[in-house]
Amino acid sequence: MGQNARNINSQYQKLLTITAVLILSWALLCLTSYAQTEVQDKSLKSYKLPPRLKNYLQEKYKGQIKEVSSALLETPQGPRGYLDIRGHIKPRNVESASEDKDGRARAVAKAFLKDEAELLGLSDLNELREYKLVIDKGYVHIYYVRYIDDLLFDKFSLHIAIGPDETITYFSASLVPAPSELYQAVAKKMITESEVQKIIEGELTAHGFTREDVSLSSIHKTALPTSPYVVWTAVVDLKNLKKKHDTPSWVYEINAFTGEILHKPDMH
Repeated sequence: MGQNARNINSQYQKLLTITAVLILSWALLCLTSYAQTEVQDKSLKSYKLPPRLKNYLQEKYKGQIKEVSSALLETPQGPRGYLDIRGHIKPRNVESASEDKDGRARAVAKAFLKDEAELLGLSDLNELREYKLVIDKGYVHIYYVRYIDDLLFDKFSLHIAIGPDETITYFSASLVPAPSELYQAVAKKMITESEVQKIIEGELTAHGFTREDVSLSSIHKTALPTSPYVVWTAVVDLKNLKKKHDTPSWVYEINAFTGEILHKPDMH
């Protein structure tokens, strides 16, 4: 093989190597991007509420329930409404290796939630997060909220009170279904926090305010059970404008996908 042929072959091999590396890098980039945006759809498709809820609970927890107050509506994606239960409920299969009161109370609450996940329309208990625990006069009160792909799910909350005898004396639930469209929405690209600030600055400067007047004291995204499914909520601190306005702060709600202002203060 001549020198020219060897050079051509060497260049060809280098080209093949570079091409292979580029293809592999592109594939890895696609996989990484997919992994970052993929959200598992955990919505329910055919939820059924027990036809006689009070009887269902009293039969299941014989002699342990004193009162049931329910205003739940059945939807295919899960229950909507409120449920309050009072009594002395002893959940089954309580697992606790903890010696402290908090840990034992959490184990009782976890066992009850696992037992009633189907009733509550929860396909994945990992979506629940404890946001507050309070001990008052021997009772442990645990409060939970729900997150959809790391976004707080609006209007969903649970409150469980565990008594000194480690039974559930009170359970309260505010429930909203999480539809399939919500899981699809949270995987989509959303506008950024800085873009939200620019939208609000543009809105206020158009009404005579300066950029120095605009200060966001808080901003966060929230998942909703209905369209647009995700919104940015921003609180504009008007501390320096008290002489001009009676309201110390203004709240904006902005579509997290389009940037449309859904709620804003009345400028008049």
